[in-house]
Amino acid sequence: MNHKALLVNNIDNIAWVTLNRPHYMNALDVVMTQELSDIMDELENDERVRCIVLDGAGENFAAGGDITYFKSMIEAGPDAIEPTITPSIDKIHHAIECMRRMNKPILASVHGAVAGFGVSLMLACDLVIASSTTYLSLAYTQLGLSPDGGSTFQLPRTIGLKKAAELLFLNERLMAPDLKDLGLVNWVVDQADLKNETHKIATKLASSATQALGRIKHLLIESSHNNLHTQLNEEKRSFIASAKTEDFKEGVESFLMKRKPQFIGE
Repeated sequence: MNHKALLVNNIDNIAWVTLNRPHYMNALDVVMTQELSDIMDELENDERVRCIVLDGAGENFAAGGDITYFKSMIEAGPDAIEPTITPSIDKIHHAIECMRRMNKPILASVHGAVAGFGVSLMLACDLVIASSTTYLSLAYTQLGLSPDGGSTFQLPRTIGLKKAAELLFLNERLMAPDLKDLGLVNWVVDQADLKNETHKIATKLASSATQALGRIKHLLIESSHNNLHTQLNEEKRSFIASAKTEDFKEGVESFLMKRKPQFIGE
């Protein structure tokens, strides 16, 4: 599939998805919205892909929505806003739901600006590595908007309700060390090392037991609304399902033979 707003490369079971509007700070427009929705559908069902890396071309990860698009929407008049914006929001929300649902890990590799919807996109990933140049701002209220993309769902669950309200109400800019302290990113590295360190983590994820990682992902997500009894039952179900896989056989055999496991994701 040819893409205009994304670069997509599948290498060694890793899908590298790059937001590719660098002259617009990778701001989200109608084309990128459609392509993100389509590619996440495609990757969810591609058994060859065992890890996804999401990054941004140029000097930034993603600067939120395209202001020129918002301006044209306003110029079309109030009656045009809902029919214009609804399809785009539905598509990007489909992409977010797909990212959270899919049975494989997603690693965000961020640098420069992470703003507006870019924050929601980063939060939808399972792990985040950030360069020391990274800064975050929700920025919605600066435009007189409330958020989309799930940031009001993910932020309170990650940093707590009060801190989430602070960031959303006041648009405070957070730098990379702040993001790590708050638990919004897992690692902070020098910009020069970002690509190499991202590749190391992605390679480790892609060579792991993919089905087990997918089950762990869902257990973690479900834990926020399950009671202990339900969670324990879900753990039992996932454990049994994982024990039926070829990767479990390989894990046990490699342990007994004192060698590194060669998982195949099955």
